[in-house]
Amino acid sequence: MPLVTATSTTQSLHVEWVVATAPEGLWAHITNPTLLPQWLGRHVGGCLTVGDVLKIDHGEGYVSSSRVHRVQPLEQFAMSWDFPGEQTSEICMMIQPDTADHARLTLDHAGIIDPRSTYLPGWVCHLPYLDSSLNGHPLPPEAFWNLHTTLTRLTTP
Repeated sequence: MPLVTATSTTQSLHVEWVVATAPEGLWAHITNPTLLPQWLGRHVGGCLTVGDVLKIDHGEGYVSSSRVHRVQPLEQFAMSWDFPGEQTSEICMMIQPDTADHARLTLDHAGIIDPRSTYLPGWVCHLPYLDSSLNGHPLPPEAFWNLHTTLTRLTTP
């Protein structure tokens, strides 16, 4: 399904995406560690529990460590977003019904420098991977960086 909106300020990003599944299905998918490799990266530690540190390998040993701050099952979670060599930022993913058989995923990412040329292409690249995974047709992981490079060129002034 489509990207609904993507807006940014000097230090934050707001993205909304609609997927063809109920909110419960979307929540189950984005919080299942065995499905993370199909859209975000390989789960290497932690869980989505307040206070825990979720670790995800995004490829070539590039591991993010995110401390979970808030979990409201079926609705939202918030956590830090720690990448090697970058300042810590914060993300919040919220899920709402959109129509009878679709859910809206809202992603807010705050505390980032130049979000339009850094995280906007990354999240807009990850979300089609999530969408395809939800539909049972995961995109090939090896295509991610080519798509990311294309989106970066389209979104960077």
